[in-house]
Amino acid sequence: MIRIFDYVIGADRRQYVVGKPVVVKRRDGTIKEEIREAAYVNTLGEALVTVYQERMRKVVRGEDLDLANACKRLQQMDEEFRTLVQKAILEANPEDFELQRFQKTEGKAT
Repeated sequence: MIRIFDYVIGADRRQYVVGKPVVVKRRDGTIKEEIREAAYVNTLGEALVTVYQERMRKVVRGEDLDLANACKRLQQMDEEFRTLVQKAILEANPEDFELQRFQKTEGKAT
């Protein structure tokens, strides 16, 4: 399972499952972590987008903000999410990440 903010991404043979992790004690006394409020998607990219969208919806649903403050809050969350993903990519394979950044900026005026 992948843990990201207060969500988890799991998978079975056919799909990814995104939701909130909950620890459940079964009748036989065993303890298992389950995913509640689940969304099912086909790709890991879609799973990450689902986490992103759920976090945004949570702000809209749970906070009383005017439009300007809502935009600021959502922009802050967007930056947090992008930073987290970029950091994970960099830690996983720094050479490829730097190469991709170079290729995206190559030929552009700085």
